[in-house]
Amino acid sequence: MIASFSLDIIGCRGRIRNLILASLLMFVSPSMIYGQEKSIELYPNTAEGAKALLQEFLKQGADWAGLTKRLQPTEKDYESVFKSEMSKKMLEMYSKPWKAGAIVIKPNPGQTELLLGSATSEELQRWVGNAKEEFPGGYEKIGPFVADGFTFYRFKFVKANERLGMAYDGLVYVNGHWRIFPKPYRVFDESSTAFPVK
Repeated sequence: MIASFSLDIIGCRGRIRNLILASLLMFVSPSMIYGQEKSIELYPNTAEGAKALLQEFLKQGADWAGLTKRLQPTEKDYESVFKSEMSKKMLEMYSKPWKAGAIVIKPNPGQTELLLGSATSEELQRWVGNAKEEFPGGYEKIGPFVADGFTFYRFKFVKANERLGMAYDGLVYVNGHWRIFPKPYRVFDESSTAFPVK
């Protein structure tokens, strides 16, 4: 009888402890659990989400290489964004510069503001609208090989009240993550490398 009563108390204490822990977790933000640095996945699949993500690169003391590395696509990402005949070529083109750490997104000194543009897969495929107005001409070649349903972002880091600056492109939300495919049209130029390898 005493043993049974003791077990009941222990079981009750365990349930109370679990309830307290569950209640505390309701008030704990993801940044408190995983650290102060926000996860790439916390930025939504919207223009505002892309903007908030890219603002991280403009913060004082930003780890540009680390932030860029978190945008590296996986093989599945290449297969999702580009049609099958092109995804393998993209993976092959990008693998060496990613491995060498040659792809680093960063602003130049004095560039503290962000300009953002976008185009849908359909606009890129047909080379109309924002695709033609916002993106480099090389995207006209890559458009037919882009899969349906994505939005590509192009962005610049600029000084205040200026329009020219460090320009990047190929930011895409895919498979629940933000990924970047810079200058994908370089896949057609066998004589050049997409990025200088350190």
